[in-house]
Amino acid sequence: MGRLTGKIQGKPEQGKVTSLRRIWHAFLFSVDGLRFIIANEAAFKQQVIIGVILFAIATYISDSVGEMTLLVLPVLVCWLIEIINTAIEAVADAVSEEFDANIKIAKDLGSLAVLTGYVILAFVWGGVLYGKF
Repeated sequence: MGRLTGKIQGKPEQGKVTSLRRIWHAFLFSVDGLRFIIANEAAFKQQVIIGVILFAIATYISDSVGEMTLLVLPVLVCWLIEIINTAIEAVADAVSEEFDANIKIAKDLGSLAVLTGYVILAFVWGGVLYGKF
């Protein structure tokens, strides 16, 4: 993957921020991260589309709230892993765009984490669907 080109704008430093103000600033940083990943990561956009489709299917096939939760959670976990993988890639690219064996390992392990998430998703969905048919 090439260098990530989007920018996440930081909030100005205002000394030590506590309580609700700190939570609000953390929320704004999260929104910045969401904007970045949606604007710059095709893989995340594809995973969101797949996830929305799976949410709709889960709503249709679920017999209970527990089963719905069981089907939705692995999708959310896959999104979470992709977000972390993108963070790893951003840090690695900020360190160096030149080939480095350690950076390759970090990126490969991030990719493996995403794949593992999808294996978990397939296992859970397969188990639920197998029980239905």
